[in-house]
Amino acid sequence: MICPKCGISNPREAAFCANCGGSLSKVGSGFKESSSSIGVGDAKKKLPIVPIVVGVVVLALVVLGALLLPKMFGGSNTVLNDSNIYPQQAAEGTLGYGSGDLGIGFLYPDACLLSDHGSNGVYVYTSGSQGIPYIQVSTSAGKVNVQKYFKDCQKEMKKDYKEVEFEDVKRVIAGEKTLYMMRSMAFVDGVDQVIDRYIEPYDKLSVVYTVKSTQAKSEDGDLKVIIESLRLDTYAYVDEVAQQNPQGQSDTPAGNYQTFSSSSGHFSIACDMDYVSDVYEDESGVDIVLLGLEDDEDAVINVNASDFSADGYTEAQPFLEEYRAMLAQEEDIEAAEVTKLGGSLGFYGFQYSFSDGVDDYLGYVLAGSSNGIIYTIAYDCLEANDDLYWHVASDLVGSMQVE
Repeated sequence: MICPKCGISNPREAAFCANCGGSLSKVGSGFKESSSSIGVGDAKKKLPIVPIVVGVVVLALVVLGALLLPKMFGGSNTVLNDSNIYPQQAAEGTLGYGSGDLGIGFLYPDACLLSDHGSNGVYVYTSGSQGIPYIQVSTSAGKVNVQKYFKDCQKEMKKDYKEVEFEDVKRVIAGEKTLYMMRSMAFVDGVDQVIDRYIEPYDKLSVVYTVKSTQAKSEDGDLKVIIESLRLDTYAYVDEVAQQNPQGQSDTPAGNYQTFSSSSGHFSIACDMDYVSDVYEDESGVDIVLLGLEDDEDAVINVNASDFSADGYTEAQPFLEEYRAMLAQEEDIEAAEVTKLGGSLGFYGFQYSFSDGVDDYLGYVLAGSSNGIIYTIAYDCLEANDDLYWHVASDLVGSMQVE
């Protein structure tokens, strides 16, 4: 726990700072929530109208609307990059990080584990090991409409989770920043998960913080450090920056990564070996076995390169649209829409879900294309393992190169 007064790291359970004696009681709660909330549902309330004061009420609403609507529905923060106010030296107990893909820099507690997923965001695992709880930091281009943003979030989450509930969107103050937050509760594999989504709007982009945990507010202390320190400056706190895709070329990112080349498919990929047990080739392409799942022969990510030109497919998107339509015809399979993912080969992908009556499964098919060849990344997994699989698959999308 970082002391807000002197910046020294303290044990999480400490009530007072061991260095300066300052209170740590406010660090855990992290943020000041506005008493107002922004509903994104359809509920409407009928308001009584008193004829004598109608004119006064209308005038007051017009004035208040002019003052509050910009803040409640997508007002922008001021870019805080003044190095005289925000020194580049990381406070004790924190580490500085800069993402070249996202164009941001921030501090995070040194007890956390950080994993950069390129344009898909930076993951900060607050327990020090991979998995829940974690904080994902990402960016979204353009100026945001808060209501629309969270309505879209609800639609996506209803597709991803069979049981999910939402709270109203609230305005949150963190230091000098104004953010908007929606809390959702999802029931996944017999466990209640709390998913907090924060958005920090600026004029030309927004910073998004997604917090997944099993207890509300449990990660607020670490999140507060990240949010209050984050700057729209890659070099705000570090001299060297992680660049996973400079000028569209994917180099092996920093960390425990290894590059593997396929002799048959003529491509190379990078894998984070903190999550991968083995990588091998067979007649179906390159199979990637994840740590802890070595005993399940079906629990692999398959990477392949195929020529579908005889079937009329040389580009990834139409190929996936046809594949998705085929899966959607199956009675027990639900298939989401094809979306653009990026990467050097211009990957697209879609998710599908199914159940065997005992467990719920998620499947992904991702595809990119180059010179008429379609490169696919495909796997099925238990919902509980989705984060682990997606971490590795995201690296594959960002790192794949045609040789």
